[in-house]
Amino acid sequence: MTVSQMITACGGLCGQWVSSSVIYKDQNKAIISIVKDCGATTAPATTYYIIPLEFLDNIDSDSPKIRRKYKLFLEERGDVAFNWKSNNELEVIYDFPILYGRQGDFFYQANQVDGVKIIYKQKQFELGSDPF
Repeated sequence: MTVSQMITACGGLCGQWVSSSVIYKDQNKAIISIVKDCGATTAPATTYYIIPLEFLDNIDSDSPKIRRKYKLFLEERGDVAFNWKSNNELEVIYDFPILYGRQGDFFYQANQVDGVKIIYKQKQFELGSDPF
């Protein structure tokens, strides 16, 4: 796991780290998430990527060129699950429950990443249930 800090426009420090990595079954792609948290007054924002495994060790905060090319989506306050339909089709299942009086949302959504078609499907998650 990589942890870094950056200076924000408001002068504070934000933490950023790779929070998870899920390798796809064909062993040539991974879905990873990078969380950026700027403190108690904001919610953490999570960016997801579909990257070739050869870049997995270089996907930290020092790799903006790699991250820009393979960016899947950016969300805040969401519950997300993934379902690979085929080698070139990924279903993103999501829910944005109201937390602390605010509802989350996508801030960026790609329709295709590196030859993989992305399908977004909203579904309400129940605590402890399988989203599929």
